[in-house]
Amino acid sequence: MTPLKPWKVAILGSRGRLGATCAHEWQNRFDLQRFSRAELDLTDPKSVQLFAQETDADFVLNLAGMTQLEVCEDHPALAYRINAAAPEQLAIGLATRGIPLLHFSTDYVFDGTHPGLYTETDPANPISVYGKSKRAGEIAVLAASPQHWVFRVSWLFDGGTKAFPDQILEQAQTREWVEAISDKISVPTSCRDLAAWMARLITNLPESGGLYHACSLGACTWQEYAQAVLEAASAQPLRCRTVSPIRLADVTFFRAARPLNSAMDNRKFFQLLGINPPDWRSALTKAVRGGTNS
Repeated sequence: MTPLKPWKVAILGSRGRLGATCAHEWQNRFDLQRFSRAELDLTDPKSVQLFAQETDADFVLNLAGMTQLEVCEDHPALAYRINAAAPEQLAIGLATRGIPLLHFSTDYVFDGTHPGLYTETDPANPISVYGKSKRAGEIAVLAASPQHWVFRVSWLFDGGTKAFPDQILEQAQTREWVEAISDKISVPTSCRDLAAWMARLITNLPESGGLYHACSLGACTWQEYAQAVLEAASAQPLRCRTVSPIRLADVTFFRAARPLNSAMDNRKFFQLLGINPPDWRSALTKAVRGGTNS
């Protein structure tokens, strides 16, 4: 009996935090095609069009994007090119060939005024160029084909590049004090968890796609997130063990507007997967104590 061939999966943004994690976690599971900025420049419409026309992948994951909020504010045309126009080109081109696109977006499509968890049916109202460009990308991808998927993610850690927990640990190792924002709320999510969720989905992908919130269970402030990092690192020699609060409005180097609350409800996504969502604290503790890039 001839063994089944593995799915061919193209990962765009393969050197980013989530992309590098997926590439590493899936190397023995799928037939991977990795594309960094050097291999596929999303600012070049011809390159994007050619990729969509010629790829032989069974699925395409778009994990690439322009994510630095202040850079997006300074270069809005470039932000829209990478976060909106390129995904639209991909979505339209792949739709004509029946190839599903799994596109990744952000919790920053919300304005932060909702008092609870945002669901997929709550109106998006982004307040930054980054959020607006990502929302435009969402709309374009979903409009191109019912086979396409959009996943909103938040506060990623435990990936291929340094993230917030790494920064907090470095500060606690060298400083007598550490501070973090106490009035901004979202959901920390492990890149390794996300890679496992996406692998589960890809291996049994429904014919119809849609919009989903792919994040862990629970919500917290940046201060609570940082404090959980230090608690998870209890065995490490740190100079600081307590995180002091600061307000978002007092962080003067943040020029782009950020939502105070962008915590998302993940029930729709995990009902689709048929599993229970993990708590962000347990995933964080595992990442910090395991010595991985958190």
